[in-house]
Amino acid sequence: MNDYVAGLEQQAQQYAATLTPSLTDTRELLILSAAKSCVTAHRYFETRLSDSALLEHLLATVRDADGYFSGDARIQASFYLGQFAPSLLASHSSELLALYDAEDGEGAGGCMRGLLARALAAARVPGGRERILSDSDPERPDNWLFVEAIDTYDQVA
Repeated sequence: MNDYVAGLEQQAQQYAATLTPSLTDTRELLILSAAKSCVTAHRYFETRLSDSALLEHLLATVRDADGYFSGDARIQASFYLGQFAPSLLASHSSELLALYDAEDGEGAGGCMRGLLARALAAARVPGGRERILSDSDPERPDNWLFVEAIDTYDQVA
Protein backbone atom coordinates (compact mmCIF):
# COMPACT_ATOMS: atom_id res chain seq x y z
CA MET A 1 0.00 0.00 0.00
CA ASN A 2 1.52 3.35 -0.99
CA ASP A 3 1.50 6.45 1.24
CA TYR A 4 -1.41 8.03 -0.63
CA VAL A 5 -3.68 5.02 -0.17
CA ALA A 6 -2.57 4.64 3.43
CA GLY A 7 -3.52 8.27 4.05
CA LEU A 8 -6.97 7.76 2.53
CA GLU A 9 -7.52 4.67 4.61
CA GLN A 10 -6.46 6.47 7.79
CA GLN A 11 -8.87 9.34 7.09
CA ALA A 12 -11.71 6.93 6.37
CA GLN A 13 -11.03 5.00 9.56
CA GLN A 14 -11.21 8.21 11.60
CA TYR A 15 -14.59 9.19 10.11
CA ALA A 16 -15.96 5.65 10.26
CA ALA A 17 -14.99 5.29 13.93
CA THR A 18 -17.49 7.99 14.93
CA LEU A 19 -20.50 6.32 16.53
CA THR A 20 -22.92 8.83 15.02
CA PRO A 21 -21.24 10.48 12.04
CA SER A 22 -22.35 14.00 11.23
CA LEU A 23 -23.59 14.92 7.77
CA THR A 24 -20.16 16.43 7.10
CA ASP A 25 -18.41 13.21 8.21
CA THR A 26 -20.69 11.20 5.93
CA ARG A 27 -19.89 13.49 3.02
CA GLU A 28 -16.17 13.20 3.66
CA LEU A 29 -16.54 9.39 3.65
CA LEU A 30 -18.46 9.64 0.37
CA ILE A 31 -15.58 11.58 -1.18
CA LEU A 32 -13.09 9.04 0.12
CA SER A 33 -15.25 6.20 -1.25
CA ALA A 34 -14.90 7.75 -4.71
CA ALA A 35 -11.23 6.76 -4.57
CA LYS A 36 -11.34 3.14 -5.71
CA SER A 37 -8.38 2.38 -3.49
CA CYS A 38 -10.17 3.46 -0.26
CA VAL A 39 -11.66 0.16 0.79
CA THR A 40 -12.56 1.33 4.31
CA ALA A 41 -14.88 4.09 3.08
CA HIS A 42 -16.57 1.81 0.55
CA ARG A 43 -17.02 -0.92 3.15
CA TYR A 44 -18.48 1.65 5.58
CA PHE A 45 -21.40 2.27 3.23
CA GLU A 46 -21.82 -1.32 2.09
CA THR A 47 -22.27 -2.49 5.67
CA ARG A 48 -24.86 0.17 6.57
CA LEU A 49 -27.43 -0.19 3.81
CA SER A 50 -30.20 -0.63 6.36
CA ASP A 51 -29.29 2.45 8.42
CA SER A 52 -32.09 5.02 8.14
CA ALA A 53 -29.89 7.83 9.53
CA LEU A 54 -27.32 7.16 6.81
CA LEU A 55 -30.11 7.14 4.23
CA GLU A 56 -31.15 10.62 5.44
CA HIS A 57 -27.55 11.84 5.09
CA LEU A 58 -27.32 10.48 1.56
CA LEU A 59 -30.57 12.14 0.55
CA ALA A 60 -29.40 15.44 2.06
CA THR A 61 -26.15 15.17 0.12
CA VAL A 62 -27.93 14.58 -3.19
CA ARG A 63 -30.28 17.52 -2.48
CA ASP A 64 -27.32 19.87 -1.94
CA ALA A 65 -26.55 20.55 -5.59
CA ASP A 66 -24.80 23.86 -4.93
CA GLY A 67 -22.82 23.11 -1.79
CA TYR A 68 -19.19 22.34 -1.17
CA PHE A 69 -19.88 18.63 -1.54
CA SER A 70 -21.65 18.94 -4.90
CA GLY A 71 -19.25 16.76 -6.88
CA ASP A 72 -18.03 13.33 -5.86
CA ALA A 73 -20.11 13.21 -2.67
CA ARG A 74 -23.40 13.64 -4.58
CA ILE A 75 -22.42 11.05 -7.18
CA GLN A 76 -21.40 8.53 -4.52
CA ALA A 77 -24.53 9.24 -2.47
CA SER A 78 -26.63 8.52 -5.57
CA PHE A 79 -24.70 5.31 -6.13
CA TYR A 80 -25.27 4.04 -2.58
CA LEU A 81 -28.96 5.06 -2.54
CA GLY A 82 -29.64 2.48 -5.24
CA GLN A 83 -28.30 -0.25 -2.96
CA PHE A 84 -30.54 0.44 0.02
CA ALA A 85 -33.33 -1.92 0.97
CA PRO A 86 -36.52 -1.20 -0.99
CA SER A 87 -38.49 -1.03 2.26
CA LEU A 88 -36.35 1.91 3.45
CA LEU A 89 -36.39 3.68 0.10
CA ALA A 90 -40.15 3.35 -0.37
CA SER A 91 -40.91 5.92 2.33
CA HIS A 92 -38.86 8.43 0.31
CA SER A 93 -40.53 7.77 -3.05
CA SER A 94 -41.66 11.33 -3.72
CA GLU A 95 -38.26 12.77 -2.78
CA LEU A 96 -36.42 10.24 -4.94
CA LEU A 97 -38.65 11.14 -7.88
CA ALA A 98 -38.06 14.87 -7.31
CA LEU A 99 -34.29 14.34 -7.11
CA TYR A 100 -34.39 12.27 -10.30
CA ASP A 101 -36.40 14.94 -12.11
CA ALA A 102 -34.06 17.70 -10.89
CA GLU A 103 -31.01 16.06 -12.47
CA ASP A 104 -30.56 16.99 -16.10
CA GLY A 105 -27.33 15.08 -16.56
CA GLU A 106 -25.51 18.15 -17.81
CA GLY A 107 -23.61 19.29 -14.71
CA ALA A 108 -20.94 17.70 -12.60
CA GLY A 109 -21.80 14.07 -12.17
CA GLY A 110 -23.78 13.69 -15.38
CA CYS A 111 -24.45 10.05 -14.56
CA MET A 112 -26.44 10.92 -11.42
CA ARG A 113 -29.78 10.52 -13.17
CA GLY A 114 -28.85 6.96 -14.08
CA LEU A 115 -27.69 6.25 -10.55
CA LEU A 116 -30.91 7.71 -9.14
CA ALA A 117 -32.87 5.57 -11.62
CA ARG A 118 -31.54 2.54 -9.76
CA ALA A 119 -32.92 3.94 -6.49
CA LEU A 120 -36.31 4.63 -8.10
CA ALA A 121 -36.42 1.07 -9.36
CA ALA A 122 -35.33 -0.44 -6.05
CA ALA A 123 -38.15 1.43 -4.31
CA ARG A 124 -40.61 0.70 -7.15
CA VAL A 125 -41.56 4.38 -7.20
CA PRO A 126 -44.87 4.85 -9.04
CA GLY A 127 -44.26 6.71 -12.30
CA GLY A 128 -40.54 6.09 -12.12
CA ARG A 129 -40.42 3.35 -14.73
CA GLU A 130 -42.03 5.62 -17.35
CA ARG A 131 -39.55 8.42 -16.64
CA ILE A 132 -36.62 6.02 -16.83
CA LEU A 133 -37.89 4.58 -20.12
CA SER A 134 -38.13 8.06 -21.61
CA ASP A 135 -34.54 8.83 -20.55
CA SER A 136 -33.07 5.54 -21.74
CA ASP A 137 -31.06 6.03 -24.91
CA PRO A 138 -28.57 3.52 -26.36
CA GLU A 139 -26.35 6.48 -27.30
CA ARG A 140 -25.87 7.49 -23.65
CA PRO A 141 -22.63 6.23 -22.12
CA ASP A 142 -24.53 5.53 -18.88
CA ASN A 143 -27.50 3.86 -20.53
CA TRP A 144 -26.68 0.58 -18.81
CA LEU A 145 -27.89 2.19 -15.55
CA PHE A 146 -31.29 2.91 -17.11
CA VAL A 147 -31.51 -0.60 -18.58
CA GLU A 148 -30.63 -2.09 -15.19
CA ALA A 149 -33.31 0.06 -13.51
CA ILE A 150 -35.97 -0.96 -16.05
CA ASP A 151 -35.02 -4.61 -15.54
CA THR A 152 -35.45 -4.14 -11.80
CA TYR A 153 -38.91 -2.66 -12.32
CA ASP A 154 -39.82 -5.57 -14.59
CA GLN A 155 -38.83 -8.21 -12.05
CA VAL A 156 -41.72 -9.63 -10.11
CA ALA A 157 -41.57 -8.26 -6.58
